[in-house]
Amino acid sequence: MAVFCGLPTFPTDGEVAAVFGAEAVADCRAAGEAQARGFEVVCISRRTDPAPSMGRFLRALDRGYTFHINPFRGRLIARGALLPVNRAALCYTPLSPTHVKVFSIYTKDLGALLTAFTCEPCLLLDYRWRVNYTVSGDSDRSILEPGVPKPLSARLVDLRELCLKFAEFYPKTDINDLVQVHYNPILAYRTAEGTVKNNGDHSRTLLAALSTNGLRHLHVGFYEGAPRWPACDRQLGSFGLTPIRQTVATKTSLLESLGLYPNTFGIEIQSCADSDLIAAGVVSRGICLPYASLARLCPDIAPARGQKRKNGGSGCGCYPFRDVGSSFAVCAHDCAYCFAKKDHVRHAPAEIEDLI
Repeated sequence: MAVFCGLPTFPTDGEVAAVFGAEAVADCRAAGEAQARGFEVVCISRRTDPAPSMGRFLRALDRGYTFHINPFRGRLIARGALLPVNRAALCYTPLSPTHVKVFSIYTKDLGALLTAFTCEPCLLLDYRWRVNYTVSGDSDRSILEPGVPKPLSARLVDLRELCLKFAEFYPKTDINDLVQVHYNPILAYRTAEGTVKNNGDHSRTLLAALSTNGLRHLHVGFYEGAPRWPACDRQLGSFGLTPIRQTVATKTSLLESLGLYPNTFGIEIQSCADSDLIAAGVVSRGICLPYASLARLCPDIAPARGQKRKNGGSGCGCYPFRDVGSSFAVCAHDCAYCFAKKDHVRHAPAEIEDLI
């Protein structure tokens, strides 16, 4: 039977049963446990930053498992509306240390994760972590990132605290295997008054912070609107901002003006999405979840060779992982440039609004 899907992040059995029925929950859990198969690397982010749902994640760890919806099993989104989804899209993932070796997280807000590490040291004792931390400048932050709770200066303080926490629990581990900082997206735009601006301010402060914390790489990415994400252009336009299209030459010039390329801190600038800059030799190819780092964190992790990639786009070099983050929850950051900003759960039917 097909139903409308509107599950929160890391849902409880009862919340899943309210949408799919108790029988579906029991069948999915039984099938998952019967497989006796875990996923060595589990990502707790998908379309949304998991920071506001950290409490739910901790409760899922206590249960030892979580449910999520695979958004690629059938077409779930059409013109901003929810479509019926077959219960076969419901997935069960064990979360015990027996099954999971590394948790990966993509976030703009480290506060909730740091609190979780302080309150639940077992998170650091029982698992290893790969934190992909995304930051950007403060230019027009109230428009571009209205829900990000802290300015860059405070986010860099959180970065320092995270690195110190990792150094305490993993003193023999290279911090670069645990933390990757992303400066993303770098956006050049024109205001309604005709002023040309970008959100790359304080980039030198960022480089200094990376150097202080022993981080040797900065992963950059430029804004990409139409033709791939035309809705992002429209969202920016609703605030009177017009994104400026970038070529290799203009991207390089902007990196130079921001002091990123070249830089005096010895920080290697990387990218995975900007293939034109990689081909031009301006930046090196970066990988958010590289096997080499995971193997140093957990020497017994299975080699990536021969494993089928199901995550990321074409050419993505990330190690295969299971993504249990939500594809339906609205991200609290509400970033104007994000392709997931106007999520289809905003148009959820009334009968499932209480689940979101």
